[in-house]
Amino acid sequence: MVGELAERALGMAVDASPHAPRPREGERIVSLAELLPMARGLMGDVPGDLPDPGGDERVRWTDGLGHHRPSYGYLAARLALRGGGGVPVTHEPVAGTPDARVHADWVAALGGPQVRSLPEFDGNVVAAPLIEQKPDDSPDDWTYRELVGLHGLVARARATGDGAAAHRAYSVALHHVQHTQPDYTTYQPWALAWFLRDPATITFGEQQLHDVATHLSLEGRPGALVPALLLVDAWCDLKTDLEACG
Repeated sequence: MVGELAERALGMAVDASPHAPRPREGERIVSLAELLPMARGLMGDVPGDLPDPGGDERVRWTDGLGHHRPSYGYLAARLALRGGGGVPVTHEPVAGTPDARVHADWVAALGGPQVRSLPEFDGNVVAAPLIEQKPDDSPDDWTYRELVGLHGLVARARATGDGAAAHRAYSVALHHVQHTQPDYTTYQPWALAWFLRDPATITFGEQQLHDVATHLSLEGRPGALVPALLLVDAWCDLKTDLEACG
């Protein structure tokens, strides 16, 4: 299902930004669409070239509608690492904040190759969120930050073999299975492979796949770009668990 949906999204994905965003001083704007040839290569097609990382310039990654989120930089760097190259993560969150801790997980994840195995789900894990939800946090925004953070935590566990990070990731996944309503999930399937990995959390991953399929039908080609890249990343993680993907 993940591979089929990834192929469908890759076939649809385009950059249809209505206008080119204006870069700030010392910054370069790059569309995530630049990663599509490489992503298709990861799915078994002819490998494509990586985008030029661009020297010392900060890179602001944009989606198919020209929108930017800091999480897009993490996604670009992760896929580039899978493709045998690298692009810098130039986003710098405020020190000491939950976002800075998430950033640290992503940086650690991008520092090495994937490991081939992780601990199985421990039934004694206590469900808990990754980031404290404050009263003024909107459920949608907080859930998005949680899932991006969980994706980075899992990537860190895979890259470093950190059992404590994997244990924490199970705890966070279990929390969302128990508490996150479908209305607060996103069509961007962050941490999808982690949810699909275990019977205790698989229902959340299945909801993510349903949300993506619905979004592709409603939003069309520009909205397919980010889901396509995340589905490819999930597909590779699931293949890694079967010792069949680098």
